[in-house]
Amino acid sequence: MPKHFHLWLALLLTAILTLANRGFGQVRLESQSLQLGLRSEYLSLALRGGEGEGSPQLCTYLINLSLNYELQAGFELTVLLGYASSHYTELFFRRLPFSIAFEGRSVSGILAGAEASKSLFTFGSFGVDIFGHILACLGLPKKYEIPGLAVAGTVEANPSWMRGMAGPVFKLTGQEKFTPYFSPCFHYLWGTFSMKQTVSTLKGDEKKQIKSKGQWGLLLGGRMDIGRSLELRAEAGLYPRQAGSDYSLLIQALFAF
Repeated sequence: MPKHFHLWLALLLTAILTLANRGFGQVRLESQSLQLGLRSEYLSLALRGGEGEGSPQLCTYLINLSLNYELQAGFELTVLLGYASSHYTELFFRRLPFSIAFEGRSVSGILAGAEASKSLFTFGSFGVDIFGHILACLGLPKKYEIPGLAVAGTVEANPSWMRGMAGPVFKLTGQEKFTPYFSPCFHYLWGTFSMKQTVSTLKGDEKKQIKSKGQWGLLLGGRMDIGRSLELRAEAGLYPRQAGSDYSLLIQALFAF
């Protein structure tokens, strides 16, 4: 975990809760203030491996229901709930009865998270916001048969992780229906991967720490209003790291009511 990460997270949560407290004190139910939507995201990240462990990789498809509420002008909170289907490669487990290099597809997880964004200021057609995002993935255990053994053997994979993001958002507001934006942000994923192995009468388990290699990202996207009740959002993320970069793609539709 990066140095001072707990301080980062504590400051982010304190800011969100402080703004939320102020927002709830001023909130009024208004049309168009509540939005329900569907968010789809693909995320590809290189993970930190131990010494001599190759280049672990996480590729995951995330789909979330999102409930967005505008507490007051310029301050929004979003609750996320969804499902993840992930593909892991080159994860080595050497403390089991039989060492394995795990490569598993369709490893499932339940998602829950929250976002907050607050407008800081606008100047003509230029605006600056600040946002925070936290998303947790609770893994669902999945069993795999171990090939090539003289006796029956299985492994049970169970990864869980969290993803944190925070940073400023620079946006152009001059166009009536379309708002492009750019965000340099803190971006980090961390968690654990538990592996249980059973081969005949032999049993063992091992837990590994999983962490993204990079800690920063660049987001480029745009929001488009279609009619009075539909908003579309598209976003691409690039996460530089040593000897390469990772990426994400996001599409979201929000319906106001």
